Amino acid sequence: MLVNWTNERLIERIGGLSGLAAGLVLLGYFLWSAFVVPPFDSGREFLEFAAARPRVAFFDDWLFLAWFVLMLGLLGGVYRRLAVRAPDAAALASGLGSLGLLIAIMRSVFNIGRLQVLAAHFGLASEGERDLLVRMLAWTEQGDVARNLAIFLVGAWMTWVGFLGRRGSTLARGVSSFGIVAGLSVLPALFGYLLDVPFLTRPDGYLAVVFVLWAVWTSAAGFSLLRPMGSNRNGAGPTRG
Repeated sequence: MLVNWTNERLIERIGGLSGLAAGLVLLGYFLWSAFVVPPFDSGREFLEFAAARPRVAFFDDWLFLAWFVLMLGLLGGVYRRLAVRAPDAAALASGLGSLGLLIAIMRSVFNIGRLQVLAAHFGLASEGERDLLVRMLAWTEQGDVARNLAIFLVGAWMTWVGFLGRRGSTLARGVSSFGIVAGLSVLPALFGYLLDVPFLTRPDGYLAVVFVLWAVWTSAAGFSLLRPMGSNRNGAGPTRG
C-alpha cells in the first residue's frame, strides 16, 4: 500500500520510531545500572568509583537523558493519534507529559553536571576536602523535588494516554491497557523516594519493574503509531495513511 505522507502521519511515524528507540534506550539504562555499575553503600563509594571510571559511572545518566528526549518524539506522535477522537483531552495530557519530560531533561542535565564536577574534584582533593565533597553530595541530593515531580507527571501522562486510547480506540487496546499499568507502576517508586525506602528506588529492586514496564510500553506504543489507525481499531471507522 502506498504511504500517504501527510503531516499527521509523518508526526506519528516520527513518534513511532522515537518510541521504539526509547524502549531500547531505557532497557539499556536498566541493564547498565543493574549489572555494570556496582551498588554503592555511601556517597564516598560513588565518588571514588566515578573519579576512577567516569565513563562507566555516568553512561547510564546519559542514557536516561536520551530516553527523556526520545519520549518527546513519542509524545508528539501519541498526541496526533489521540487528537483524532479527543483533541482537548489529548492536548491536556500532552501538556502534562511535556512538562514532566522537560523538567526531567533539565534535572538530568543539571544532575550530570553536578556529579561530574564533584567526581572530578574528588579525584584531586585531599582527604579533608573529600569529606567536604561527600557532604556536598549528600546535601545536594536531599529532597530532589524535580525528580519526584517529573516521575509523577510522566506516569500520569502514561495513565491518561491509556484511558484515552481505550475510550477512543485510537491506540491498540493492549497498548492502552498496558499504558495504564505502566503509568500507575510509578506510584510505589514515588512513595519510595518520598519515604526513603531503598528497595523501591534501586535499579535492582522494585524500580527495575518500572523500567521494564516503561521500556515495553514505549516500544509497544511506538509500534502502534507506525501502523495505520484503523488497524489498531479492528477496522472500526475510517483508516488514515
